[in-house]
Order: sequence, then structure tokens, then C-alpha cells
Amino acid sequence: MGGSQRSYTVYHGLCTLQLCGTAGRQRFTFGNIPRIGMYDKWAIEWGYRWMPEYETAEAEIPHLNKWIIEKLREDKRYTFGTELDRNDPRNQSEDLGDDAMLASSYGIKNLKRVMPEIMNWTYEPNEGYMKAVRLYQNVVGQFDLYMGHVATNVAGIYHNPISVEQTDMKAVEYVPKDIQKKAVDFLNKELFTTPTWLMDDKLSERTGINTFNSIYRVQSSTLKQLLSSRTLDKMTDNELVNGAKAYTANDLFRDLKKSIWSDMQGGKKPDASQRSLQKTYVNALIGMLDKPKNSSGSLGSLGGYSLVALISLLKHRLLHADS
Repeated sequence: MGGSQRSYTVYHGLCTLQLCGTAGRQRFTFGNIPRIGMYDKWAIEWGYRWMPEYETAEAEIPHLNKWIIEKLREDKRYTFGTELDRNDPRNQSEDLGDDAMLASSYGIKNLKRVMPEIMNWTYEPNEGYMKAVRLYQNVVGQFDLYMGHVATNVAGIYHNPISVEQTDMKAVEYVPKDIQKKAVDFLNKELFTTPTWLMDDKLSERTGINTFNSIYRVQSSTLKQLLSSRTLDKMTDNELVNGAKAYTANDLFRDLKKSIWSDMQGGKKPDASQRSLQKTYVNALIGMLDKPKNSSGSLGSLGGYSLVALISLLKHRLLHADS
């Protein structure tokens, strides 16, 4: 974490007590701890301030509603969110900041510091390598968490609980096109381009860990999420509402090809990880042809069109392989 970011968390805390709870407090370093912050103070004041001018709780409602509206106009950090909303990337467990790509890039830098030290930090005389295995699994698990935070931005939807007085706000907003594209570009760079920093021959030899499988599980689950009917249906809805301003399924397929099918576009020969991803990609397209009943009618045609385009690309590559 850079100096300015650390200064912010030292002053404001890592998160509100409402979000962090007490279970994880011992994990945080000096300065980066849960504490009573601006949202906590606001929630306490809203819930417990004595208002003798109102005779009943019902009489307080107009004032409380107006108070919420004023606070939200003052600072978006007064927004109430819930981790139960799978579509809204602003409300995710253990997600810091308002830019999942930037926050995850910081997290990956820290994980890259841990990886080379796993064998050293877990070494104990007369012991086996279970601690090394667990630490590696934790590193991969944290990396998977970061990828999930980023992927939720793709086809993400902001849900804003509003009252009739909030005429300047929308109840539903799709994540802007540039943010969705930024998320896919991040996944292309950090995940779908094989993260070789998670591979360690010595670690594999001593512990028996299959680092290839560990990486592929993260890649496969994320790619399946991006190509799921749930994601693509939301993209279709977004395009119907916002037209050219939407990040569309076609945009997604085009951007994913840049990494997953880079070898078809002049890139280097694919490694085992990339070949496995290509297989997952093709299987996802085939699955679209037999779309679920609750999916939009365009999903089957989208899968078919994408398969035809991919076959055409492969044929072109084969024809020019020797040229």
C-alpha cells in the first residue's frame, strides 16, 4: 500500500466496525484496524439521537428521510450497502476502496512478496510441509478473492435504495462501460495470462502441490462466471437500456480473445494453462447453444456466432501457419 493510501487508512481505519466486526481484528497491522469511523458515527446518530420535538416514531420519519438524502449528497461514503447483493460490486466482502482493480493490484504485489518466502517462513526442524501447503493455499485463495472482486464489475449493477423525494437518483444503474472494460483488461493481464509467479518448482517438489491445477481452478471459475448465462443476460439487458453506452457481450468476447486466444493473433505458443482455458471457453460457447429456459433468446445465437467467428479465426491461422 502506498504512502497516501496508508495515511488514509491510519486516519479513517481499515473499515467501519459495522462492516469488519470483531472476528478478524487481529489480522490487521498497526493503523489498519477497524474503528469507529464516519459511517459508524452517522449510523449511531441516526438511530439513537433523541428528538423530543416529535411525539411518535412515525412523526420522525420525514425528518429522518430528509436527513439521509442530505448526507448522501454530502458524501457517498454515507451510503448503506449490503453484501447480499451479488450484482453490486460496491458491496463485496473484504473489498477495500472504490476501485477493485487498483486495490487488487496492491494485493497481488503483497502476495508476490509472500510466494518466494513460503518455504523459509514455514520451515521447522523435524516437521513436514503442511504449513507450507496451507500458506500456499491461502495465497491462492486470496488471489481468487481479488479476481472475484474484479469480475463482479463485469455486468455489474448498482442498486440504490431511494425514496420518492430523491428525484435526482436512479434505483438501478449499470456499471459504466469503461469500468467493465477495465475489469476485463485486468483479468486478461493478471489471471488469463498465466500468473507464473504462483508456480514454484521447489515448493511443488517438496509438498506435492500441483500449482498448475491451483491456478487453473481460479482461471476456470472466473471465466465460467464471465461467460455464464447470468452475466450475459445482464449484458443484454444493459444493451437494450443503454445502447452504445453499454459494455456488451460482443465487447466481452472481443476483449477475452486478446489473452485467451493470443496465439491466434500472433502471440507465442500457448502453454498448458492457456490451452485449458481455451477448452473452457469453447465448452462455454457450446453450452450456450443449449441455453437454459430462463435465459434470453439471444444467448443461443450469441454462442453460435462466437463459435463461427472462432472457427474462422482458427482456419485463417492454420492456412497461414507456414507463411
